[in-house]
Order: sequence, then C-alpha cells, then structure tokens
Amino acid sequence: MKRLLLLSLCLCCLCSHAQQVDTNSLKRLYDRALDFDESKIDSLRMYGAYISTQSQLLHFRPGNILANRLLGIAEDLGGNYDDASVYYMRTLDSARAIGHRGYELAALTDLGYLYVDTKQSQRAKDIYLQALNLALQLSEVGRICTAYLNLGAIYNQLRMPDSALYFLNQGLALGRKTPGFNEFASFYSNLGSVYFNKQEYDRSLGWFRETYALHIQSGSDADRWLDLLNMSEVFIEKGRFDSGYVYAQRSLDLAKQLASRSKEADSDAMLARLYKRKGDFRRAYQFLEQWYQLDTGLVNAHTNEAIATLQERFHARERATENQLLQQTIEKANFRNKAVTIIAVAALLVVAMITWLLMANKKANRRLQQKNEFIQRQNGRLALLNQEKNELISVVSHDLSTPFAGIKMWLNFLQDTHDPEQQKAVQRIDQAAARGEQLIRSILAVEKSEINQHQLQLEQLNWHALAVEVAESMGPSARLKNIRIETATELSSVPVMSDRLLLMRVIENLLSNAIKYSPAGKVVEIVFEAAVDRMLMHVIDQGPGISSEELPKLFSKYGRLSTRPTGGEESTGLGLAIVKRILQELDGTVTCESKPGEGSRFTVSLKN
Repeated sequence: MKRLLLLSLCLCCLCSHAQQVDTNSLKRLYDRALDFDESKIDSLRMYGAYISTQSQLLHFRPGNILANRLLGIAEDLGGNYDDASVYYMRTLDSARAIGHRGYELAALTDLGYLYVDTKQSQRAKDIYLQALNLALQLSEVGRICTAYLNLGAIYNQLRMPDSALYFLNQGLALGRKTPGFNEFASFYSNLGSVYFNKQEYDRSLGWFRETYALHIQSGSDADRWLDLLNMSEVFIEKGRFDSGYVYAQRSLDLAKQLASRSKEADSDAMLARLYKRKGDFRRAYQFLEQWYQLDTGLVNAHTNEAIATLQERFHARERATENQLLQQTIEKANFRNKAVTIIAVAALLVVAMITWLLMANKKANRRLQQKNEFIQRQNGRLALLNQEKNELISVVSHDLSTPFAGIKMWLNFLQDTHDPEQQKAVQRIDQAAARGEQLIRSILAVEKSEINQHQLQLEQLNWHALAVEVAESMGPSARLKNIRIETATELSSVPVMSDRLLLMRVIENLLSNAIKYSPAGKVVEIVFEAAVDRMLMHVIDQGPGISSEELPKLFSKYGRLSTRPTGGEESTGLGLAIVKRILQELDGTVTCESKPGEGSRFTVSLKN
C-alpha cells in the first residue's frame, strides 16, 4: 500500500506539471529525481518515461539525455547492470551527438561507477581516463578533482600503487589550491588504502588518522566508523594487537549506536581476525559466530523483502487477470486455452534453453580453469627465466668491467705521445672507456641491488650545503652549455638526518638530468622548502618537459622517453630508477611535475 500511495503521489505531481510543461520544468523534474535512492526505483522509471515523452513533443533534444540517465540510474540501483549499461551508453552517445560536455562527463562517471560495482576495474580505468581528459577541457576544478580521485582509487584496485599515488597527489594538490574545496577526507582515505596495500603501514596510519580528524569535525558518524575499522586493520598488520583491539571495539560501539547491523557485522569480523592473528582461536570463534548471525540475518531480511515485493507484484497481476476474466466472453475461452498452451510450450523451451546454457557454461568454466592452470605454469617459467636474465646481466656487467680497466691502464702509457692526432685519439678512447665503465656501474647498481647492500651511515646534514657542493662539482658540464645553476634559499639551514654519499648521488643524478635536458643558455634552480616534519628539495629546469602519458614510467628501470638530451649527451635511462631506489632506502620520496614546453620540477621529500 505504501508503494501504491507513493506512485499515486508521483502521478499527481506529473499531472500538475503536464498542465504547463516546458523545458525548465523537465529539468527541475530531472534534478529532483537525481536525489532518489533505492526505495524510489519505480518513481525514477516513471520520471524518465515522462521526460522522454514530453521532450519528443517539445523537440527538446537534451531531454533524451535526461530520460536515459534516470532510467540507467533506476536499473543500476535495482542491480540490473546490463540494462543500466545500455541506458548509460545511450546517454553518452546522445550527449556527444549534441556536443554537451557536461552531460558527457556525467555519463562517463556513471559508467565508471557501474564498472567498479561489477568488478571490471580495467574498463573503469579507461572510462575514468576519458572523464579526466574531458574535465581538464572543461576546466572545472571540482570535476577534475573527482576524476583524479576516481583514477587513484581504481589504480589502487589494479595493484598499481605508484600510478594511484600520482593521481591522488595531483588531485590533492589541486584541491589545496582551490578555496572552498572540502573533499580532502576522500583523498586522505584513498591514500591510506594505497599505502596499506604497499604494506607501508606507518604512512597508511597517518592518512587514516587525518581522515578521522576531518570526519570528527564534520560530525559524520558513519565515516568515523569506517576510519576506526581502517586504523584497526593497520594495527593488526603491524602486530600491535592492543591498539587494534581498541579501534575495532570503538568501531563496534559506534556501529551499535548507528543501529547498523551490517556495520556491526564488519566490526565483529575485524575482531575475529585480530584474535585469529593473536592465536586466541576461542575468542576469534566467538566474534566470527556473532558476525555469521548478523550477516545471515541481513541476507534473510533482504530475501524476505524481495519475496514480499514479488508477492505484491504477483497479487497485483492476479487481480488484473481476474478483472480481465470477468470481462471476457465465452467466445474468447478457446483463444485463452490456446494461449496457455503456447505459454507452456514456451516455458518448456525456456527450461531446455537454460539447461543447455548451464551445460555450456560448465564446459566453458572447465576450459577456463585449464587455461588458468596453463598460465600459472607459464608464469612460473617466466619468473625463472627472469631470474636467470638478472643473474646473467650481473655476471656480464661485472666481467665487462675488467677489459675497461685494462683499456684505461694502457691509455696511461699512450698519454705521453707528442703527436696531436694520436693525443686526440687517446682522448676519444679515454672518453669512450669512461662512458662504458659508467654504464656498467649503473647497471650493477640497479640489477645487483648495490644500493640495498650499502651500509647506511646516518648523520645530521645541511642539505643546502650539500647541494651547493654538488652544484660546484658539476659546474664545468653546465658551463659547456652556458647553463646557470642557482642554489639560493630563504632558509637559514636545511637540516636532514640522512646518508651523505647516497644523498649526494640523488642530487647528482637529478642535477645531471636537468643539465642534459636543458637547452643552452637556460637556468637550473635548486629550491628548498620546509613542510610539516619534512624538508623538500625542488630541482627545476627549463627543458622541453614530459607528456602526461610518459610520466608514469619516468622512474622505471631503463625507461626511455621520447624527450632526448639537448646537447647530444648519452642517457642510459637508469638515473631516475637509481634515485627512486636510493630514496626508498632513505625513507623518502621523489615525484615529478611536468608539461610539454614548460620544463620539469622534480621534488625530493625527506624527514628532517
């Protein structure tokens, strides 16, 4: 009866609009329907059909977009994902047909959420990349930040944490520059999840704590419950079970306050996991049993609700059938019997078809399982081959260093010649040997984990003074290209606790890259900045810049970009990979901001 009353109210509302329908009234109906939830699926369908009909009468082309989106949302909320996908695609095609980018972006976002709900992460990623490109064209900060947030979340699902961090940091940086931006909690929570998946639990915990602080200010109890659960999970993984228990118990108390059985079940499951990790299987079983009772009750409640809905629809159809039977004449009885026979035959055909499909699906699953087993065997073989490849590279790189050492030894005998041509040849041989020896050292540094084998010698350093020392040592190569290196800073000192040799290698690699990729006559800046409990060093060049497509592979091993050194210098593609590995040892990070034609900014972050 409640549903019938709701539909009656919707009909009255539509009828009142029908007396004075125009495009503005259709837009208002659309905006109102966007706030509907699962309890108003029928109303969403009714509004969508009404807007579609009236838009055709008014020749209102965007009306087709509005109607299809509402119908897609209705099917999405109802769990009919195939139908929802059809409506969303129609919305997207219609928006592109009339060139309305706002509606196109909304349709892309709807499709992305749908693919996430149906576990199609790769398709969701492709859709979110299109949405980001469109949002950048529209230059709307809110939509750009949302696109960055969605991409960060989906890359985290795809187990690509570096890409996830790139997009999340981009969105967060943009939000911080935007007055009135208030979606920091979503970014912080996703950053916590990324670092949790990377097993960097301290950093993960820091982001979850910041998220919790924001939710305390906003008064969102449901969000605070999730933050407590996340922090409990981090403490469990760190083996700090007492802290894990405190946060899990607080989440359970809050779930009971909210009268949410699903949240209470999740908190019980977390406590069961905690006691299992502690080895207290009796307590783990108790909480697991509580979770099972709550979860089963929820499933039964949803099932009973679905059955009641089906019964209501069945009785409605039954009453309609009875009314039709009362109006039928005797002459139509034979026709009715024939129809029943046709339906029975059709039902038998449907059953036969379902049986055939189930058998075909079983065979397909068997073939898929065989393929998966084959792929797993191949992956094992590839892993062994990759290990052999790394060992071969290490051996070859090590053995090649011996002939280069011999070349340099014999060059010492030839350097005393007075023939200008011979001296020139000797210099060229010396340069070639030095480049080869440098390349071999770089390969060994990456492939043999030389950096990890280095015994860290931490000391209190003045980062700025160290940068000035490195810049002076690289002055000759900069002067060859008439490049000026600026190291001025407003800070009196830049204190960091780090390893002197490794930190110098970081500065040398970044500064060397900046000089290589800067045209003659330009400036390379080293700028220092103090942040919360960290110090930042920015190396800024005026080179050709890097495209957004190539940024994700910038710090990968042997990554070759389309951008080339401006003075014909050699580039092995190993420098930035070495920088990243060194900073992992020093508990630091390195990021890059760049656009084609605008130079690049490399930022190193270390704890002070």
